[in-house]
Amino acid sequence: MAPSVWSAVIMQSSFEQPDIGGSYAAYLAGSEVDGWVVESGSIEVVGTYWQAAAGKQSVDLSGIWDWAGTIYRDVPTVPGRQYKLRFALAGNPEDGAVKEMKAFWDGAEVADLTYDTKDRSFTSMGWEYHEYVLTASTNVTRIKFQSLTLNFLGPVIDDVSVSEVTGETNLQIKTYAGLWLSGTPGARQEIQYSTGTAQQWRALITVTIPEEGKLFFLDPEPVKSIQRIYRAVEAAP
Repeated sequence: MAPSVWSAVIMQSSFEQPDIGGSYAAYLAGSEVDGWVVESGSIEVVGTYWQAAAGKQSVDLSGIWDWAGTIYRDVPTVPGRQYKLRFALAGNPEDGAVKEMKAFWDGAEVADLTYDTKDRSFTSMGWEYHEYVLTASTNVTRIKFQSLTLNFLGPVIDDVSVSEVTGETNLQIKTYAGLWLSGTPGARQEIQYSTGTAQQWRALITVTIPEEGKLFFLDPEPVKSIQRIYRAVEAAP
């Protein structure tokens, strides 16, 4: 089977502070919102005004007028290690138009994304998750999101996280056969198996039936063939 990658979350944000309630609030360049800095333009933190991807709130990256916003957050990283950037994307559905944004990792563009809000609504935002495995080059890495939609109905992000990829493990599933034998206590039985016809029996193990008259045996060899047939015969004295 394919390796399973494990990761440890070092930053997670769904823009829950301050609590906007059922409305929305605009923040201009220089403002700080729940650990994020508005670098340019303006954004809006949106409460339960529409459906969030996680928690109760999300961020419209285009705030007021045509001031498309850019926000960033610095996270601690270790040079050379890999990290997974993950976030949910939707769009302000009021005009049913296509929204556009970019994501950056340590100054380098990670993604240029669009989101079509046609047929979307406040109660059905249609959140899509995007994730990228990236390598850190410094002790502090800047995560940045930039709106390219030049009006006040922009791309919307939520549930942003950065996780360190800590390792991988190979998972293998093997099937083992379990057998119940019953007989006279003290009797010795040879368990035999065949992978083909009943005439090609091979000895597996000899067991002695215990006092309770039954015995459970687990074949230590995983089943590799299409079929594996068992039988028990009286063992030679």
